[in-house]
Amino acid sequence: MSPQRILQKDMHRYSLFGLFALLLGVMPAIAQAQSLTDAQIVAVDSIAQNALDGTLAGAPPVAGMAVGIAHDGEVVLSEAYGLADVHEERPLERHSIFRIGSVSKPFTAAAVLRFVEEGRINLSDDVRDHLPNAPTQGQEVTIEQLLNHTSGIPSYTSRSDFMWQTGEKRTHDEMLAMMKSDSLDFAPGSEYAYNNSGYYLLGLLVEELSGVSYAEHLKETMFDPLGLGDTLYCPDEPENEQQARGYRPSPMGAGPMNATAISMTQPYAAGALCSTVEDLLTWRAALDRGDVISAEMLERMQQASVAGEDTLSYGLGIQVGERQGHRFVGHGGGINGFISQWIHFPDDQWTVVVLTNTEGAAAFRAEEAISRMLLDLPSTEYHNLSLSAEELAQFEGTYDIGPMNLRIFASEGDLYAQGDGQPAFRLLAQGGGVFLATFDPSVRIVFSIDDGQATELTLHQAGQIFTGSRLDD
Repeated sequence: MSPQRILQKDMHRYSLFGLFALLLGVMPAIAQAQSLTDAQIVAVDSIAQNALDGTLAGAPPVAGMAVGIAHDGEVVLSEAYGLADVHEERPLERHSIFRIGSVSKPFTAAAVLRFVEEGRINLSDDVRDHLPNAPTQGQEVTIEQLLNHTSGIPSYTSRSDFMWQTGEKRTHDEMLAMMKSDSLDFAPGSEYAYNNSGYYLLGLLVEELSGVSYAEHLKETMFDPLGLGDTLYCPDEPENEQQARGYRPSPMGAGPMNATAISMTQPYAAGALCSTVEDLLTWRAALDRGDVISAEMLERMQQASVAGEDTLSYGLGIQVGERQGHRFVGHGGGINGFISQWIHFPDDQWTVVVLTNTEGAAAFRAEEAISRMLLDLPSTEYHNLSLSAEELAQFEGTYDIGPMNLRIFASEGDLYAQGDGQPAFRLLAQGGGVFLATFDPSVRIVFSIDDGQATELTLHQAGQIFTGSRLDD
Protein backbone atom coordinates (compact mmCIF):
# COMPACT_ATOMS: atom_id res chain seq x y z
CA MET A 1 0.00 0.00 0.00
CA SER A 2 1.11 3.54 -0.60
CA PRO A 3 1.51 5.96 2.32
CA GLN A 4 -1.82 7.45 3.34
CA ARG A 5 -2.79 10.37 5.48
CA ILE A 6 -4.02 9.54 8.98
CA LEU A 7 -6.66 11.87 10.35
CA GLN A 8 -5.71 12.72 13.92
CA LYS A 9 -7.70 15.59 15.29
CA ASP A 10 -9.05 16.76 18.61
CA MET A 11 -12.67 17.75 18.12
CA HIS A 12 -14.29 19.60 21.00
CA ARG A 13 -17.90 20.27 20.17
CA TYR A 14 -20.88 21.91 21.75
CA SER A 15 -23.11 19.40 23.55
CA LEU A 16 -26.49 19.55 25.25
CA PHE A 17 -24.66 19.93 28.55
CA GLY A 18 -24.53 23.61 27.58
CA LEU A 19 -20.76 23.72 27.95
CA PHE A 20 -18.41 25.91 25.97
CA ALA A 21 -16.76 23.92 23.21
CA LEU A 22 -13.77 24.46 20.99
CA LEU A 23 -12.88 23.06 17.57
CA LEU A 24 -9.18 22.37 17.26
CA GLY A 25 -7.30 21.78 14.05
CA VAL A 26 -6.30 18.70 12.14
CA MET A 27 -2.94 17.06 12.89
CA PRO A 28 -1.80 14.97 9.90
CA ALA A 29 0.57 12.01 10.04
CA ILE A 30 1.86 9.41 7.61
CA ALA A 31 1.57 5.61 7.82
CA GLN A 32 1.24 2.51 5.67
CA ALA A 33 -2.52 1.90 5.86
CA GLN A 34 -5.81 1.97 4.00
CA SER A 35 -7.20 5.49 4.26
CA LEU A 36 -10.75 6.43 5.12
CA THR A 37 -12.86 8.22 2.57
CA ASP A 38 -14.03 11.76 3.26
CA ALA A 39 -17.56 10.39 3.64
CA GLN A 40 -16.42 7.91 6.28
CA ILE A 41 -14.60 10.64 8.20
CA VAL A 42 -17.72 12.79 8.14
CA ALA A 43 -19.78 9.78 9.31
CA VAL A 44 -17.52 9.17 12.32
CA ASP A 45 -17.63 12.85 13.18
CA SER A 46 -21.44 12.81 13.01
CA ILE A 47 -21.68 9.70 15.20
CA ALA A 48 -19.48 11.25 17.87
CA GLN A 49 -21.36 14.55 17.73
CA ASN A 50 -24.63 12.67 18.22
CA ALA A 51 -23.12 11.01 21.28
CA LEU A 52 -22.21 14.40 22.74
CA ASP A 53 -25.69 15.71 22.03
CA GLY A 54 -27.51 12.68 23.36
CA THR A 55 -29.13 11.84 20.04
CA LEU A 56 -27.24 8.58 19.40
CA ALA A 57 -29.88 5.83 19.34
CA GLY A 58 -31.45 7.02 22.55
CA ALA A 59 -28.23 6.99 24.60
CA PRO A 60 -27.83 9.89 27.07
CA PRO A 61 -25.26 12.58 26.20
CA VAL A 62 -21.62 12.06 27.12
CA ALA A 63 -19.09 14.56 28.40
CA GLY A 64 -16.46 13.26 26.00
CA MET A 65 -15.61 10.50 23.58
CA ALA A 66 -12.43 9.26 21.91
CA VAL A 67 -12.51 7.18 18.71
CA GLY A 68 -9.69 5.18 17.15
CA ILE A 69 -9.70 3.12 13.96
CA ALA A 70 -6.94 0.94 12.53
CA HIS A 71 -6.71 -1.11 9.36
CA ASP A 72 -4.25 -3.97 9.03
CA GLY A 73 -2.58 -2.84 12.26
CA GLU A 74 -2.04 0.79 11.22
CA VAL A 75 -3.90 3.69 12.80
CA VAL A 76 -6.00 5.53 10.20
CA LEU A 77 -8.08 7.73 12.48
CA SER A 78 -7.68 9.04 16.02
CA GLU A 79 -10.09 11.67 17.29
CA ALA A 80 -11.17 13.15 20.62
CA TYR A 81 -14.42 15.00 21.19
CA GLY A 82 -15.85 16.90 24.13
CA LEU A 83 -14.45 17.40 27.60
CA ALA A 84 -12.04 15.54 29.85
CA ASP A 85 -13.13 17.64 32.83
CA VAL A 86 -16.52 19.31 32.80
CA HIS A 87 -15.95 21.59 35.79
CA GLU A 88 -12.68 22.96 34.38
CA GLU A 89 -13.96 22.86 30.78
CA ARG A 90 -10.79 20.99 29.87
CA PRO A 91 -11.06 19.37 26.42
CA LEU A 92 -10.22 15.78 25.64
CA GLU A 93 -7.05 15.18 23.62
CA ARG A 94 -6.06 12.28 21.38
CA HIS A 95 -3.90 10.88 24.17
CA SER A 96 -6.38 11.39 26.99
CA ILE A 97 -6.38 8.42 29.35
CA PHE A 98 -9.64 6.63 30.23
CA ARG A 99 -10.53 3.87 32.63
CA ILE A 100 -11.25 0.88 30.39
CA GLY A 101 -13.04 -1.43 32.86
CA SER A 102 -13.35 -5.00 31.59
CA VAL A 103 -11.21 -4.31 28.53
CA SER A 104 -8.55 -5.05 31.17
CA LYS A 105 -9.52 -8.74 31.00
CA PRO A 106 -7.70 -9.50 27.71
CA PHE A 107 -4.50 -8.10 29.27
CA THR A 108 -4.95 -10.34 32.33
CA ALA A 109 -5.74 -13.35 30.15
CA ALA A 110 -2.69 -12.76 27.95
CA ALA A 111 -0.44 -12.55 31.01
CA VAL A 112 -1.78 -15.92 32.21
CA LEU A 113 -1.47 -17.51 28.76
CA ARG A 114 2.19 -16.48 28.57
CA PHE A 115 2.81 -18.49 31.72
CA VAL A 116 1.07 -21.42 30.03
CA GLU A 117 3.38 -21.09 27.01
CA GLU A 118 6.39 -20.98 29.33
CA GLY A 119 5.28 -24.26 30.90
CA ARG A 120 4.79 -22.68 34.30
CA ILE A 121 1.11 -23.69 34.48
CA ASN A 122 -1.50 -25.61 32.50
CA LEU A 123 -5.01 -24.51 31.62
CA SER A 124 -6.27 -27.72 33.22
CA ASP A 125 -4.58 -27.00 36.56
CA ASP A 126 -6.80 -26.77 39.63
CA VAL A 127 -6.45 -23.15 40.72
CA ARG A 128 -5.96 -24.35 44.32
CA ASP A 129 -2.62 -25.87 43.27
CA HIS A 130 -1.36 -22.30 42.91
CA LEU A 131 -3.78 -20.36 45.13
CA PRO A 132 -4.69 -22.62 48.07
CA ASN A 133 -7.12 -20.03 49.46
CA ALA A 134 -9.15 -19.74 46.24
CA PRO A 135 -12.89 -19.67 47.12
CA THR A 136 -13.90 -22.85 45.27
CA GLN A 137 -15.95 -24.31 48.14
CA GLY A 138 -13.82 -27.45 47.98
CA GLN A 139 -14.51 -28.12 44.30
CA GLU A 140 -11.97 -28.35 41.50
CA VAL A 141 -11.93 -25.18 39.40
CA THR A 142 -9.45 -24.99 36.55
CA ILE A 143 -7.53 -21.97 35.32
CA GLU A 144 -9.36 -22.29 31.99
CA GLN A 145 -12.70 -22.07 33.79
CA LEU A 146 -11.60 -18.81 35.42
CA LEU A 147 -10.59 -17.45 32.02
CA ASN A 148 -13.88 -18.29 30.27
CA HIS A 149 -16.33 -17.54 33.13
CA THR A 150 -17.45 -21.13 33.68
CA SER A 151 -16.05 -21.59 37.21
CA GLY A 152 -19.35 -21.22 39.06
CA ILE A 153 -17.70 -18.92 41.60
CA PRO A 154 -20.14 -16.05 42.23
CA SER A 155 -19.04 -12.66 40.91
CA TYR A 156 -18.44 -10.27 43.80
CA THR A 157 -19.80 -7.40 41.69
CA SER A 158 -23.19 -9.16 41.68
CA ARG A 159 -23.52 -8.98 45.46
CA SER A 160 -26.40 -6.80 46.63
CA ASP A 161 -24.08 -4.67 48.77
CA PHE A 162 -21.36 -4.14 46.16
CA MET A 163 -22.62 -0.88 44.60
CA TRP A 164 -22.74 0.84 47.99
CA GLN A 165 -19.17 -0.04 48.97
CA THR A 166 -17.12 0.61 45.82
CA GLY A 167 -15.19 3.50 47.39
CA GLU A 168 -13.66 1.36 50.11
CA LYS A 169 -10.06 0.22 49.77
CA ARG A 170 -9.81 -3.56 50.13
CA THR A 171 -6.88 -5.90 50.65
CA HIS A 172 -6.61 -9.19 48.80
CA ASP A 173 -7.45 -11.05 52.01
CA GLU A 174 -10.59 -8.97 52.49
CA MET A 175 -11.72 -9.59 48.91
CA LEU A 176 -11.10 -13.33 49.22
CA ALA A 177 -13.00 -13.48 52.51
CA MET A 178 -16.00 -11.86 50.83
CA MET A 179 -15.88 -14.35 47.94
CA LYS A 180 -15.62 -17.32 50.31
CA SER A 181 -18.91 -16.37 51.96
CA ASP A 182 -20.91 -17.41 48.88
CA SER A 183 -21.61 -20.93 47.63
CA LEU A 184 -20.94 -21.77 43.97
CA ASP A 185 -23.64 -20.80 41.49
CA PHE A 186 -23.26 -24.06 39.53
CA ALA A 187 -20.93 -27.01 39.08
CA PRO A 188 -17.63 -25.81 37.55
CA GLY A 189 -17.61 -26.10 33.77
CA SER A 190 -21.34 -26.79 33.45
CA GLU A 191 -22.56 -23.25 32.71
CA TYR A 192 -21.41 -19.74 31.82
CA ALA A 193 -21.84 -16.65 34.00
CA TYR A 194 -19.78 -13.49 33.47
CA ASN A 195 -17.56 -13.37 36.51
CA ASN A 196 -15.27 -10.69 37.92
CA SER A 197 -14.24 -12.92 40.84
CA GLY A 198 -12.53 -15.27 38.40
CA TYR A 199 -10.40 -12.46 37.00
CA TYR A 200 -9.56 -11.20 40.47
CA LEU A 201 -8.17 -14.66 41.17
CA LEU A 202 -6.25 -14.64 37.88
CA GLY A 203 -4.58 -11.39 39.00
CA LEU A 204 -3.48 -13.15 42.19
CA LEU A 205 -2.17 -16.01 40.05
CA VAL A 206 -0.09 -13.54 38.01
CA GLU A 207 1.39 -12.17 41.24
CA GLU A 208 2.10 -15.66 42.60
CA LEU A 209 3.92 -16.72 39.44
CA SER A 210 5.78 -13.46 38.76
CA GLY A 211 6.78 -12.53 42.29
CA VAL A 212 5.73 -8.92 41.76
CA SER A 213 2.44 -7.04 41.82
CA TYR A 214 -0.05 -7.45 38.98
CA ALA A 215 0.53 -3.81 37.98
CA GLU A 216 4.32 -4.20 37.96
CA HIS A 217 4.20 -7.42 35.95
CA LEU A 218 2.02 -5.96 33.20
CA LYS A 219 4.15 -2.82 33.02
CA GLU A 220 7.40 -4.79 32.79
CA THR A 221 6.23 -7.48 30.36
CA MET A 222 3.62 -5.71 28.21
CA PHE A 223 3.17 -1.99 28.58
CA ASP A 224 6.84 -0.97 28.34
CA PRO A 225 8.03 -3.53 25.74
CA LEU A 226 5.05 -2.91 23.46
CA GLY A 227 5.27 0.87 23.64
CA LEU A 228 1.97 1.28 25.50
CA GLY A 229 3.22 4.40 27.22
CA ASP A 230 -0.23 5.63 28.24
CA THR A 231 -1.53 2.32 29.63
CA LEU A 232 -1.35 1.85 33.38
CA TYR A 233 -3.05 0.59 36.51
CA CYS A 234 -5.59 3.33 37.24
CA PRO A 235 -5.31 5.65 40.22
CA ASP A 236 -8.47 6.20 42.29
CA GLU A 237 -8.63 9.81 41.06
CA PRO A 238 -7.03 11.56 38.05
CA GLU A 239 -3.45 12.50 38.87
CA ASN A 240 -2.76 14.79 35.92
CA GLU A 241 -4.52 16.56 33.07
CA GLN A 242 -4.00 13.66 30.68
CA GLN A 243 -6.33 11.48 32.74
CA ALA A 244 -10.02 12.10 32.03
CA ARG A 245 -12.55 12.48 34.83
CA GLY A 246 -15.56 10.17 34.86
CA TYR A 247 -19.25 11.10 34.93
CA ARG A 248 -22.74 9.65 35.01
CA PRO A 249 -25.81 11.12 33.33
CA SER A 250 -28.08 13.33 35.39
CA PRO A 251 -31.51 11.73 35.92
CA MET A 252 -33.03 15.15 35.25
CA GLY A 253 -30.99 15.81 32.11
CA ALA A 254 -29.36 18.88 33.65
CA GLY A 255 -25.81 17.83 32.86
CA PRO A 256 -23.19 15.28 33.87
CA MET A 257 -22.74 14.28 37.49
CA ASN A 258 -19.48 13.08 39.01
CA ALA A 259 -19.24 9.29 38.94
CA THR A 260 -19.56 7.31 42.14
CA ALA A 261 -16.17 6.87 43.80
CA ILE A 262 -14.39 3.57 43.36
CA SER A 263 -11.19 2.23 44.87
CA MET A 264 -9.22 0.47 42.17
CA THR A 265 -8.29 -2.19 44.72
CA GLN A 266 -11.71 -3.70 44.00
CA PRO A 267 -11.80 -4.13 40.19
CA TYR A 268 -8.11 -5.13 40.22
CA ALA A 269 -7.27 -7.58 37.42
CA ALA A 270 -10.92 -7.71 36.34
CA GLY A 271 -11.09 -4.03 35.38
CA ALA A 272 -8.57 -1.62 36.91
CA LEU A 273 -6.52 -0.62 33.85
CA CYS A 274 -6.45 2.75 32.11
CA SER A 275 -5.48 3.37 28.48
CA THR A 276 -6.00 5.45 25.34
CA VAL A 277 -7.55 4.67 21.98
CA GLU A 278 -4.16 4.59 20.26
CA ASP A 279 -2.59 2.31 22.88
CA LEU A 280 -5.52 -0.09 22.51
CA LEU A 281 -5.09 -0.10 18.73
CA THR A 282 -1.37 -0.78 19.24
CA TRP A 283 -2.21 -3.58 21.69
CA ARG A 284 -4.43 -5.30 19.11
CA ALA A 285 -1.72 -5.02 16.45
CA ALA A 286 0.84 -6.50 18.86
CA LEU A 287 -1.42 -9.48 19.49
CA ASP A 288 -1.74 -10.10 15.76
CA ARG A 289 2.02 -9.83 15.20
CA GLY A 290 2.72 -12.47 17.84
CA ASP A 291 4.50 -10.00 20.11
CA VAL A 292 2.35 -10.94 23.12
CA ILE A 293 1.58 -14.65 22.75
CA SER A 294 2.14 -17.08 19.89
CA ALA A 295 -0.23 -17.26 16.94
CA GLU A 296 -1.35 -20.69 18.16
CA MET A 297 -2.14 -19.39 21.64
CA LEU A 298 -3.93 -16.35 20.22
CA GLU A 299 -6.11 -18.69 18.17
CA ARG A 300 -6.91 -20.61 21.34
CA MET A 301 -7.64 -17.37 23.19
CA GLN A 302 -10.10 -16.33 20.47
CA GLN A 303 -11.79 -19.73 20.11
CA ALA A 304 -15.34 -19.97 21.46
CA SER A 305 -15.45 -21.92 24.72
CA VAL A 306 -17.94 -24.65 25.57
CA ALA A 307 -19.95 -25.14 28.77
CA GLY A 308 -22.00 -28.29 28.97
CA GLU A 309 -23.66 -28.56 25.57
CA ASP A 310 -23.51 -24.82 24.88
CA THR A 311 -21.00 -23.03 22.64
CA LEU A 312 -20.25 -19.68 24.23
CA SER A 313 -19.66 -16.22 22.77
CA TYR A 314 -16.50 -16.02 24.88
CA GLY A 315 -13.01 -17.43 24.53
CA LEU A 316 -10.23 -16.95 27.07
CA GLY A 317 -10.51 -13.35 28.17
CA ILE A 318 -12.09 -12.20 24.94
CA GLN A 319 -15.57 -12.03 23.44
CA VAL A 320 -16.18 -13.72 20.09
CA GLY A 321 -19.02 -13.53 17.60
CA GLU A 322 -20.08 -12.26 14.20
CA ARG A 323 -22.10 -9.47 12.66
CA GLN A 324 -23.90 -10.46 9.50
CA GLY A 325 -21.15 -12.86 8.51
CA HIS A 326 -18.20 -10.75 9.71
CA ARG A 327 -16.28 -12.42 12.55
CA PHE A 328 -15.26 -10.21 15.46
CA VAL A 329 -13.26 -10.52 18.68
CA GLY A 330 -12.91 -7.95 21.40
CA HIS A 331 -14.27 -6.79 24.72
CA GLY A 332 -16.47 -4.13 26.25
CA GLY A 333 -15.97 -2.47 29.58
CA GLY A 334 -18.01 -0.50 32.07
CA ILE A 335 -16.71 1.02 35.31
CA ASN A 336 -17.69 4.02 37.41
CA GLY A 337 -17.67 7.02 35.06
CA PHE A 338 -16.41 5.25 31.94
CA ILE A 339 -17.55 2.90 29.16
CA SER A 340 -15.24 1.33 26.58
CA GLN A 341 -15.52 -0.83 23.49
CA TRP A 342 -12.57 -2.55 21.77
CA ILE A 343 -13.39 -4.70 18.74
CA HIS A 344 -11.44 -6.32 15.90
CA PHE A 345 -12.71 -7.91 12.69
CA PRO A 346 -9.95 -10.39 11.77
CA ASP A 347 -11.14 -11.20 8.25
CA ASP A 348 -11.61 -7.53 7.37
CA GLN A 349 -8.60 -6.25 9.36
CA TRP A 350 -10.52 -3.37 10.93
CA THR A 351 -10.09 -2.48 14.60
CA VAL A 352 -12.37 0.05 16.30
CA VAL A 353 -11.96 1.55 19.78
CA VAL A 354 -14.48 3.88 21.39
CA LEU A 355 -13.96 5.29 24.89
CA THR A 356 -16.34 7.58 26.79
CA ASN A 357 -15.96 9.26 30.17
CA THR A 358 -19.68 9.05 30.90
CA GLU A 359 -21.69 5.99 31.87
CA GLY A 360 -24.33 4.76 29.44
CA ALA A 361 -24.55 2.99 26.12
CA ALA A 362 -23.03 5.62 23.82
CA ALA A 363 -19.68 3.83 23.39
CA PHE A 364 -21.38 0.60 22.31
CA ARG A 365 -23.83 2.35 20.02
CA ALA A 366 -21.03 4.44 18.45
CA GLU A 367 -18.79 1.42 17.89
CA GLU A 368 -21.63 -0.48 16.27
CA ALA A 369 -22.47 2.43 13.97
CA ILE A 370 -18.82 2.98 13.00
CA SER A 371 -18.17 -0.73 12.40
CA ARG A 372 -21.27 -1.07 10.24
CA MET A 373 -20.14 1.90 8.19
CA LEU A 374 -16.64 0.43 7.72
CA LEU A 375 -18.01 -3.00 6.79
CA ASP A 376 -20.72 -1.51 4.57
CA LEU A 377 -23.47 -3.19 6.59
CA PRO A 378 -27.04 -1.89 6.79
CA SER A 379 -28.20 -0.25 10.00
CA THR A 380 -29.71 -2.54 12.59
CA GLU A 381 -33.48 -2.87 12.43
CA TYR A 382 -35.26 -3.74 15.64
CA HIS A 383 -38.55 -5.61 15.79
CA ASN A 384 -41.53 -4.78 17.95
CA LEU A 385 -43.47 -8.02 17.70
CA SER A 386 -47.02 -8.18 19.00
CA LEU A 387 -47.54 -10.88 21.66
CA SER A 388 -50.77 -12.26 23.03
CA ALA A 389 -51.67 -12.01 26.72
CA GLU A 390 -50.82 -15.70 27.09
CA GLU A 391 -47.42 -15.23 25.45
CA LEU A 392 -46.63 -12.23 27.67
CA ALA A 393 -47.68 -14.10 30.82
CA GLN A 394 -44.96 -16.74 30.41
CA PHE A 395 -42.27 -14.10 31.06
CA GLU A 396 -43.89 -12.38 34.06
CA GLY A 397 -42.26 -12.78 37.45
CA THR A 398 -39.41 -11.51 39.62
CA TYR A 399 -35.84 -12.54 38.81
CA ASP A 400 -32.83 -12.34 41.13
CA ILE A 401 -29.96 -10.95 39.02
CA GLY A 402 -27.55 -10.33 41.90
CA PRO A 403 -27.27 -6.54 42.35
CA MET A 404 -31.07 -6.31 42.45
CA ASN A 405 -34.31 -8.07 41.68
CA LEU A 406 -35.78 -7.40 38.24
CA ARG A 407 -39.58 -7.52 38.00
CA ILE A 408 -41.08 -8.41 34.62
CA PHE A 409 -44.74 -7.58 34.11
CA ALA A 410 -47.25 -7.02 31.32
CA SER A 411 -49.37 -3.90 30.89
CA GLU A 412 -51.70 -2.91 28.03
CA GLY A 413 -50.23 -5.48 25.66
CA ASP A 414 -46.55 -4.75 26.31
CA LEU A 415 -43.88 -6.26 28.56
CA TYR A 416 -42.03 -4.09 31.08
CA ALA A 417 -38.98 -4.52 33.31
CA GLN A 418 -38.36 -2.74 36.60
CA GLY A 419 -35.36 -3.00 38.92
CA ASP A 420 -35.59 -2.40 42.64
CA GLY A 421 -36.09 1.31 43.28
CA GLN A 422 -35.92 2.18 39.57
CA PRO A 423 -38.52 3.29 37.02
CA ALA A 424 -40.03 0.66 34.74
CA PHE A 425 -39.08 0.52 31.05
CA ARG A 426 -40.86 -1.07 28.11
CA LEU A 427 -39.40 -4.05 26.25
CA LEU A 428 -39.51 -4.73 22.50
CA ALA A 429 -40.12 -8.36 21.56
CA GLN A 430 -37.61 -9.69 19.00
CA GLY A 431 -38.80 -13.29 19.03
CA GLY A 432 -37.34 -16.41 20.62
CA GLY A 433 -37.54 -14.97 24.14
CA VAL A 434 -35.30 -11.99 23.26
CA PHE A 435 -36.33 -8.45 24.24
CA LEU A 436 -34.66 -5.04 23.84
CA ALA A 437 -35.10 -1.99 26.06
CA THR A 438 -36.91 0.89 24.37
CA PHE A 439 -34.64 3.47 26.01
CA ASP A 440 -31.53 1.73 24.62
CA PRO A 441 -31.71 -1.20 22.16
CA SER A 442 -28.22 -2.34 23.21
CA VAL A 443 -29.77 -3.40 26.54
CA ARG A 444 -30.97 -6.95 25.90
CA ILE A 445 -32.94 -9.42 28.03
CA VAL A 446 -32.96 -13.08 27.00
CA PHE A 447 -35.37 -15.50 28.69
CA SER A 448 -34.91 -19.26 29.10
CA ILE A 449 -38.22 -21.09 28.67
CA ASP A 450 -39.05 -24.47 30.18
CA ASP A 451 -42.46 -26.09 29.69
CA GLY A 452 -44.10 -22.81 28.67
CA GLN A 453 -42.74 -20.75 31.56
CA ALA A 454 -39.66 -18.52 31.77
CA THR A 455 -37.32 -19.89 34.43
CA GLU A 456 -34.32 -17.59 33.99
CA LEU A 457 -33.28 -14.39 32.28
CA THR A 458 -29.96 -12.93 31.20
CA LEU A 459 -29.52 -9.17 31.12
CA HIS A 460 -26.86 -7.74 28.77
CA GLN A 461 -26.07 -4.09 29.54
CA ALA A 462 -22.99 -1.90 29.02
CA GLY A 463 -20.64 -4.86 28.58
CA GLN A 464 -21.91 -6.62 31.70
CA ILE A 465 -23.94 -9.83 31.80
CA PHE A 466 -26.29 -10.63 34.69
CA THR A 467 -28.14 -13.93 34.93
CA GLY A 468 -30.94 -14.58 37.39
CA SER A 469 -33.48 -17.27 38.16
CA ARG A 470 -37.19 -16.60 38.48
CA LEU A 471 -38.22 -16.41 42.12
CA ASP A 472 -41.14 -18.44 43.35
CA ASP A 473 -44.35 -16.46 43.65
